[in-house]
This record gives sequence, C-alpha cells and structure tokens, in this order.
Amino acid sequence: MTETKCGACGMGRLRAEVLPEYSETIGGLPVVIKNAVIREYCNECGDETFEMPDSQNLYKAIAMVRSLIPVQLSGEEVRFIRKALGMNGRQFAAAMDVSPEMISRWENGCPGTGSVTEKLLRHNACALLHKAVPTLRYDHAEIAHMQILRSDMVGIDSVVFERIAQRGIGSGSDLRGWDRVQAA
Repeated sequence: MTETKCGACGMGRLRAEVLPEYSETIGGLPVVIKNAVIREYCNECGDETFEMPDSQNLYKAIAMVRSLIPVQLSGEEVRFIRKALGMNGRQFAAAMDVSPEMISRWENGCPGTGSVTEKLLRHNACALLHKAVPTLRYDHAEIAHMQILRSDMVGIDSVVFERIAQRGIGSGSDLRGWDRVQAA
C-alpha cells in the first residue's frame, strides 16, 4: 500500500489498494474485473478514485466478448464496439460496407438491424479485434451458428475479466492481456 498527500483536502494521506473485485457496466455489459482496479482513497475526507490499468485493451476484450454473446445488440453496444475498434462512424461504415447513415441508425436503436446484419457486425468486430486481444480464444464458427435472442426476452449475466500473463509466441517474452475468466 502506497501513501501520498490528498489533492482534494490537502490534509489526509492517499492510500492505494488493488481491489480483489470491481463491478461496473461497460458498453452495456455488466463486468466484474478481478485483481486489477486500483482504488485511491483519503483517510481524512473520504475522497476516492478508481484507476483501471490498460483500459483500452479491456474495452477491446469487452467488445469482443459482447460480440460473442448471442443476445441482440443495443444501439449503445454497437457504438461501444465501434469505439473499441478505434473507428469513427465513417470508418466503421466503410468496414461494414454500409452507409454512415445506417451506422447512425444502428447506434440510435432504430429498427432494421436483423440477425444477418448483427452476425456481419459481430464477425467483422471479432475479425478486427482478435489480434488486439490475443489472450481471448475466438472461433469464428461461433457467430455463424449463433441464434440471436431478443434482448427483451433474456438478460446478460456479468462477465468476469482478469489480467493474465501469456507466453509470447516466438518472442519468448510474457504478454499481459485481458481474459474472460467466467460468467459471474
């Protein structure tokens, strides 16, 4: 545990700890993060902050895992997947081979995103993300055989993520990345 002076009150000492579990909804998906989120808190004023290491790669892992869950995507989730890919609306439209207006409709929850479109979006997202998230195993046939369920008929359980070390392929070095541990 480390200590520094509190920036909020100037009186207390900040303490930092790695939380064993941290729950949050990210990109529409309920997520539990194990042994990674750092909580800093002041022993005087109670001010606290949370820091998530390697959050950009966590977002990519969440986007990929969400793409593999056979429940209809919401507009918020489509937007999250696009942002996890690091694309603006025009770039995402080009990657999906649709108009930017179509992407806007998907992200705003307008009707018309059927299961064929969802499968295409999921295939493309996973194809573009799987190299950025090498710790997650992905079989493209999962999406091809997916029966997409209506989101108003079924909920999504929390997904647990943990940072793991994975032996680098060919390089002999360790690679740290996010992996889906289990459903909560």
